[in-house]
Amino acid sequence: DPAALAAAANCPWFSTDVLKKLLPGKDFSQQTFGSNSCMAQAGGSVVLVSIIETNNPDQVMENSAGGCKREAVAEPGHAAEMLWPCEGGRPHAKLRYLRGTRLMEYSLAPGREPTAAELKLLIELAKKAPARAS
Repeated sequence: DPAALAAAANCPWFSTDVLKKLLPGKDFSQQTFGSNSCMAQAGGSVVLVSIIETNNPDQVMENSAGGCKREAVAEPGHAAEMLWPCEGGRPHAKLRYLRGTRLMEYSLAPGREPTAAELKLLIELAKKAPARAS
């Protein structure tokens, strides 16, 4: 079904123009996994978005740094923070913020430590997500 394939390849939590700046390359692709998870990849780099519905989002934020240093950021939403650098596993960074009762988390794993420019693009990606308008 071509319509279903197009929908699965177009994540409402990604701004494709910003995403392609973060993930340049001819092998760019993106997928949607239901209404709360998307992935995009190119050239060995990956961006994920996960949305966690919770009754206590502040507690989830407090208890889930996962070996990363936290840095408050002004955008894209309430209690926004960048988690970077992170110990163990593949080098990555996470941008998290609260949207009502949902914890929004954008992760970037470029196969090396993310650059400052990439961290700014991760924030821009979250700010420009079409689903933020709904």
